[in-house]
Amino acid sequence: MPDGFNMARKPSFRRQHMQMDYSTWTSAMISQLNAYFSGAGCDAWSQAIVNLRMNQWPSYRFTWRPKECAFVEVSRHEVSNVIDKCKPWKKCYICGKRSEERKDAAFVLLADGGVMRRGVYYHVHDFVYVRPDSSTASFDGSEPVLSRIGQITELKFDRNGQVFAVGVRWYGRYAAVVRQNGQDSHNAGSVFTDSRRFFYTDDVDVIHPGEIEHKIYVATSTTHLQEMVINGWLNQHPRTPQLLPDMPKPGEVDFIYGGNYCAFILIDAIVICSFTGPPCQSFSGMNHYKRADDIRNTLVCNMLSYVEFYQPLYFLLENVTGLLFYPLNGRQEGRAIVGGVKMGVVKFILRTLVSLGYQVRFKVLQAGQYGSPQDRKRVIFWGAKQGLPLPEFPLPTHSFPRGVQAFKLPTGDILRPVTRSDHSATTSKSMRLDFAPLLPVTVNEALSDLPPFDWINPFVSLRPTSQQLDSIQTRLAAGIRRFDALTSPHSTYPGFNDATPYLTLPMNSYQEWIRQGSSSLVKHQYTRRFAASVVERVLNVPFGPEADHTDLPHQLRISRMWQGVCGRIDENGFFGTALTTVMPTGQCGKLLHPNQKRIVTVRECARAQGFPDWYEFHSINMKAPDVVADQHRQIGNAVPVPLALALGKALGKALSIYWTQKERDALSPEI
Repeated sequence: MPDGFNMARKPSFRRQHMQMDYSTWTSAMISQLNAYFSGAGCDAWSQAIVNLRMNQWPSYRFTWRPKECAFVEVSRHEVSNVIDKCKPWKKCYICGKRSEERKDAAFVLLADGGVMRRGVYYHVHDFVYVRPDSSTASFDGSEPVLSRIGQITELKFDRNGQVFAVGVRWYGRYAAVVRQNGQDSHNAGSVFTDSRRFFYTDDVDVIHPGEIEHKIYVATSTTHLQEMVINGWLNQHPRTPQLLPDMPKPGEVDFIYGGNYCAFILIDAIVICSFTGPPCQSFSGMNHYKRADDIRNTLVCNMLSYVEFYQPLYFLLENVTGLLFYPLNGRQEGRAIVGGVKMGVVKFILRTLVSLGYQVRFKVLQAGQYGSPQDRKRVIFWGAKQGLPLPEFPLPTHSFPRGVQAFKLPTGDILRPVTRSDHSATTSKSMRLDFAPLLPVTVNEALSDLPPFDWINPFVSLRPTSQQLDSIQTRLAAGIRRFDALTSPHSTYPGFNDATPYLTLPMNSYQEWIRQGSSSLVKHQYTRRFAASVVERVLNVPFGPEADHTDLPHQLRISRMWQGVCGRIDENGFFGTALTTVMPTGQCGKLLHPNQKRIVTVRECARAQGFPDWYEFHSINMKAPDVVADQHRQIGNAVPVPLALALGKALGKALSIYWTQKERDALSPEI
């Protein structure tokens, strides 16, 4: 499906919409969108474009791009530039765009002996991301698929000056070696692991230039840099001293050592961006009792009404993936909703935003691919006013085993995941394209520095065994305190009610990042209280990544319950999707701490969502159970902070382009 629209091929359409008032334009937009989404699909309206020409209105143009699942504006300047590159006898925007993309993807020889591709310069000694080796990497989803890290040692050219091979030296990941050796991060003697740290190896190879994904910049420690210069100066090193690469240009830096900060900016009370997230419970896959007339579905309309009222420059909407296939005007048959408009909610959102004058695109993003230790997929809609750059979706930074699958839409288009590599650039159907530079963050890496504690076993249904009593004494001797967790009128919580010291210093880059700005004490390290039967079940589930209520003694087992109830989290795995209700005997009961006899605390749930440790969760309620319930609700309804940070950076890039263009226009006023 072409990603553009050739106006010369449909002159009748262009003349038809040359002159019209705004109401007619809106009606035309809705009718054309209806034609596209009614089932006629791409053949009837493959490129949904509406032109508006009035005395005081500029020319507006929307193009449906199936590969991006986006309605975007193509400016007349862009169309002219592309067509000017076509052959004189073949003036075609689509063909010109394809030719432009092919040229942009090719390596161009530079005068200094380097090469350029997609505006990025590559030279010998540069560090690069390289695609995974399909012969050695595992693509079955059982483990992360990481980009390889190499340093260019040689560029080989043919007689025509085209690069046909690249020599590279491979570098290894320090964190991968530590994880492979099974370092115990609870041990005070453990070593700090940084996922961005890598080391020199003797492995060299020759690869095809098409395997290079992007350039990266490496910061060398001062001690090593001084040693390299001194050794080279004294001729005590076998290698010739090499010049350091040029400093990167703005926009070329992938990672900066030292952590990330997120800033929220208000400028003269002007609404720049509207962030909305209507309640997801009515669309969620965890809701087994969906109703066609659920009043919560209409809250999407409320969110869009804010956009119509405030007219922000940008708009972002987030919800569960169940929203993608929720029908409108369906009828209830038992627990199922049948009939209605397929993908109705998505169509409604797109139609509304486009008719309000917004470009829009949508994708499904996985929070774990952006540094969250949690498996959480969400559909994201980006909107931008006409004339503004539409933000791109951020590229994955972490290789998360549970990636995003492609969704087939009722229109026939494919909603593909966001990847660092083009889907059409690989010939291997088995190769996963959701590889990334960094290892995913595990549960252990997220929680290991927090102070430990256990619940006290009430021993209501079972009498204590000698083995259990010995275990209690052993854990007490190891500094693991015990707290009563039974339901009571007391206003205290099971755990550390007051701020308490951390168990260790930060032991990895995730803990270092999440503790920035915090004191030496951590808050909210407590759980809610439960009935004696729940507490006893939790305390009798054995340690192990797949342990749940089916491993309980016969007297404590729960009949007719889902697998995973009273389930223990795998410390080398990831959290499930954070929910607003924390109940170990509920449907999503995989909430038991990996190596402590209790469920996860409020602070540990916040760590799963990426909230910094200085962030506090307050409640207007006074009773302890209600306070904890409010805290879990705040955490479960939130967008994971690492994902929000990545989206904020994408918005920042779009705003930078907008502000730069605005300054340029101010310096060149029309005469």
